[in-house]
Amino acid sequence: MGRYALLRKLGEGAMGVVYAAYDEELDRRVALKLIHPSLQDDSQTRARILREAQALARVSAPNVVTIYQTGEVDGQIFIAMEFVNGTTLSKWQSEEGRSWLDILRMYLDAGQGLLAAHLAGLIHRDFKPDNVLIGKDGRARVADFGLARMDSKAGANTLASGRMPTVGRPGHEQPINANMTQAGTLLGTPLYMSPEQHLGEATDARSDQFSFCVALYEALYNQLPFAGNTVEALAFNTISGRIQNRPSGSRVPMVVHQAILRGLATNPTARFPSMRELLVALSYDPTVDRTAGPRVRRRVTSNMIAFMLIAAAGPTLLHRAGLSEYNAALSIAAAYFAVFVFMAIRFRRAIKNAFHRGFLVYGTVFGAQVLAIQLVGYYLGLSLSQIATLDLVALSAMTCVAAALVL
Repeated sequence: MGRYALLRKLGEGAMGVVYAAYDEELDRRVALKLIHPSLQDDSQTRARILREAQALARVSAPNVVTIYQTGEVDGQIFIAMEFVNGTTLSKWQSEEGRSWLDILRMYLDAGQGLLAAHLAGLIHRDFKPDNVLIGKDGRARVADFGLARMDSKAGANTLASGRMPTVGRPGHEQPINANMTQAGTLLGTPLYMSPEQHLGEATDARSDQFSFCVALYEALYNQLPFAGNTVEALAFNTISGRIQNRPSGSRVPMVVHQAILRGLATNPTARFPSMRELLVALSYDPTVDRTAGPRVRRRVTSNMIAFMLIAAAGPTLLHRAGLSEYNAALSIAAAYFAVFVFMAIRFRRAIKNAFHRGFLVYGTVFGAQVLAIQLVGYYLGLSLSQIATLDLVALSAMTCVAAALVL
């Protein structure tokens, strides 16, 4: 094929056949995709394939397979691209010992590849684990842009004109094949297709976002978000937004799960504005911020509730133990302040979560206010009722300040 010597067949899909090949001029191995002859009959289709492959060749990103050359030899369109010596994401994630965090990090890399393509005006329309290659270097590369389309304007839709909707098609129901990719009646792989693809409607970058979240959901929970043994049943559940419950006992943080659910929204406008926001929402690392973990959140919440109850009942208990009412209240105020000072010093470097840092600051400042009010009230000769009233005023003021900062 021109300057390329075909070595062996790597795979075959709806758009054509991919071979391992040797570039005789540059002395390197490449992957050579030969476009299916049936897609080259129309001159406009041929021009579009070449134009979009050339656009992809301009995408320079570490998480996208590099396109070296596009051309035509004896009427046969070919695309020469980077040869990745490794495996697919689907095989990689099925290996033993993969933790949810390992999987999430690899998908974040793949998501960067999708983002780079979107920024170049390309939408993939067939994102799935089999279309992501993991090299020996451990880097994910999004590949197989065979169904990609140019997005002429930012945010513009790409019409799936002439495509028959999945739902309500005449004939027998079609069993689902995980590796099935169709460019005729369907546009994409049914298991990972967005509702708009099932309906044969316009697609844009948010359709890739939906497919990405389907694949990530499957990888993290070992089950698809939408049930269905046939294409029609799967399409119905996808369009209806009937997401299956995640397995009980999953260690995936709720913040990650909620981000995936938003990416799986039936209405594209309810999803993230772009892959960039989705990747930010998914970027969770417990080694950096352990306080964001679900177990830590539950423990902190339960401990603080218990601490508040003890602080509220403390003056009464200490008074019954023999302390005066004022000394009992002062002791609780001093203990409250000391606990928050200790927490602020002890966890000053460990806590990276902004909300938790703010919570510690809020508790420390409020504890200092209460302690100061107790001391000032004593020297001014105020009654315990007056001091308690000032405590409530301080609590209200601090709560208003905290609410304003949170908003």
